[in-house]
Amino acid sequence: MLVVVLLVGLLLMFRDLFAECRNLLILRHAKVRQFIYFASSKVELPSEVLVGSIFVYDSFSKHFLREGSD
Repeated sequence: MLVVVLLVGLLLMFRDLFAECRNLLILRHAKVRQFIYFASSKVELPSEVLVGSIFVYDSFSKHFLREGSD
C-alpha cells in the first residue's frame, strides 16, 4: 500500500513538473515572437519576411506547444 501511495505521489509530482515546463515553453514562445516583431520594426524588412519567419518559428515550435491535458 505504501508503494502505491509513493508511486501516485511521484506521478503527480512529475505531472506538475511537465506542466511547468510547458508553461515555460509557452512563455519563451511569446518572447521569441515579440523579438521577431521588435527586430522587424528596427530593420526595414518586407512584410513577407516577417510573416515567413513567424510561420517557420510557429511550425517548428508547434510540436512543443500542443494543446493537451495538463
